[in-house]
Order: sequence, then structure tokens, then C-alpha cells
Amino acid sequence: MGENTMGNILIVDDCEEIVDLMHDMIVEHSTLKPFKAYSAKEGLGVIHQNEIDVILLDLVMPEMNGIEMFRVLKTDGSLVPVIFLTGQGDKLLQNQALEMGAFDFLHKPAKAKDLFLLIDAAYKVSTKIKTIANKKAAN
Repeated sequence: MGENTMGNILIVDDCEEIVDLMHDMIVEHSTLKPFKAYSAKEGLGVIHQNEIDVILLDLVMPEMNGIEMFRVLKTDGSLVPVIFLTGQGDKLLQNQALEMGAFDFLHKPAKAKDLFLLIDAAYKVSTKIKTIANKKAAN
């Protein structure tokens, strides 16, 4: 990632160890600022209080799963790229997320190289979306 990147990434997973590990990896190997959430509802709260550029979202969580959180984001008009993380091979949920516009999927445990390639690509898309939105707003 570029040295001047100042975007924000949100990690949402009910497994604290995974969130903390990814947070530390992002701090060490990226210039994005990571935010943590240990549930979908907590993640939605973070999104409402911060400008988030990329979301890493666990697919299977108690109370509200990743698909349900993604649906709320889409209903709110969010265009933030979402990379789903899954330790479960639920093809039906994966297909549903992709049909809804998910950026991509990573299976846990994800290789750091794969994770950062996807984060970088998603951040570039997020930046382009913001540029287009700003140009439309200026007109």
C-alpha cells in the first residue's frame, strides 16, 4: 500500500483473537487505520461514527450474521467494499453475499499476502467511489 494512504478499515468478527490478530497485522503492514468490532451491531455503530473505507466482515456470527449486517449497509446506501471472512464453507451464504455486491471472500485462516492484496484492491475501489461521489456533489 502507498505510504500516503490514510484510510480506515473495520474488522468485524465475533472471535476476538481473529480481530486482534488482523488488527495487529494491519497496523504493522499497512497504512490504513484499523477499527475493531466484535459483533455486527458493534460494527454498525463504528460505521456510523467513523468514515470507513474497507470492511472485513465475518460471515457467521451470533445475533446478527455478516449477511444481515451487509443488508443493513446496502439499505443505508453504503458503497464501502466488504470483504467477507469465513471459516465455514457455506456456499449458499457466500453466493447470497456475492449477489448482494460483496467485494470478495477470504477463507480463514487467510494468508497475509492474500489478505493484503484484497485490502489494497478494495481500498482503491473505495477511493474511486469517493472521487466520483465528490465530483457529482461538486456539479
